[in-house]
Amino acid sequence: MAAVLNRRLYNSLTSLEDAHSAIVANEAAVMEAINGPVRELFLKHAVENVLTLYLQHRHHTVGEGEAVVKVEGTAHLMDELALTQVTNVGNATVPTTWMIMEGHSYPMEFSVVEESKAKNVVTPTEEFIKELVGLLSNAGCDNIFGLDSVCAHDWVEMSIGDASVVIPCVSRLGNGEDYFPVSYIFDPADTKARVHGGCKKTHKHTSKPATTTPPK
Repeated sequence: MAAVLNRRLYNSLTSLEDAHSAIVANEAAVMEAINGPVRELFLKHAVENVLTLYLQHRHHTVGEGEAVVKVEGTAHLMDELALTQVTNVGNATVPTTWMIMEGHSYPMEFSVVEESKAKNVVTPTEEFIKELVGLLSNAGCDNIFGLDSVCAHDWVEMSIGDASVVIPCVSRLGNGEDYFPVSYIFDPADTKARVHGGCKKTHKHTSKPATTTPPK
């Protein structure tokens, strides 16, 4: 499966700081929607164990043939040659994070999985997306939130070199001094969303691989 990315939409995503500021500007209404109708929608569609609400943002400008791809919890901006090398050894690249833009969902980031397991990766249904788009629009959250896959553990993400590294987090996440909350998970036993993942406030990248052409 190829990592097909809508570059126009991806490159129009805001920075982490601007995405967080969009929430802060209307925080009471946003959190009311997240803890109310959005939570109820996740439970209604029984996706609370596989999907999270995700504060969509970008750390890269993606060029032709490139995509952000995670390998064992580390995200890289890969060009066509790298993507070909990944799939040539029995792997597939599958969407595991989705941006919701212009009323629809689109793959945003990908993960490397064994080709034989690619069909088991969860994809949000059109019905779920349609209802979520309506709820987010009513809350004034157009183009702010997307979806991410639930991780086996809470996590924080930071840049190390030019890679985005996802690290297990054993302490309870929140809007702390060092991290912006970006992933919200819903527990049927809890009336409020819980922060599942956070991005380090200094998480930035300054370089990306040159575009190359894979061998024929």
